Amino acid sequence: MPTEEELAGAPLLSAWYLYPARPGVLVLVGDVSGHPTLKDGPVTTSRVLAVDEAAGWAQTLNRLYKLGPKYSPKRRFLDDYIEEARREGRLVSGLVPPGTVREEQPGELPPLEDAPDEPQDWKP
Repeated sequence: MPTEEELAGAPLLSAWYLYPARPGVLVLVGDVSGHPTLKDGPVTTSRVLAVDEAAGWAQTLNRLYKLGPKYSPKRRFLDDYIEEARREGRLVSGLVPPGTVREEQPGELPPLEDAPDEPQDWKP
């Protein structure tokens, strides 16, 4: 089990899952941040030696990782959808003002003919 100091210095692995690289060999796949030699983003780790999901860490052959949220297909889809909407200007500051969704058809957004050309912070 790693010490608090060791864990504090470890890179964070989010949206992670265990993947069988070959029979008897598991690796972690996920999004890393704070790695000393890799840029932030998707990674596949070296062989997994130990994982304690409850304590939030994994030890691989080469490195100790802090474990963030585990991979969730629903969450990943939602994150990708929100990012796409933000890039296309369909989402302003991640907030939906009250009244944007019509009561008679929950979940559908009305046309945004009056939407500003530039994103603006919505304030209640």
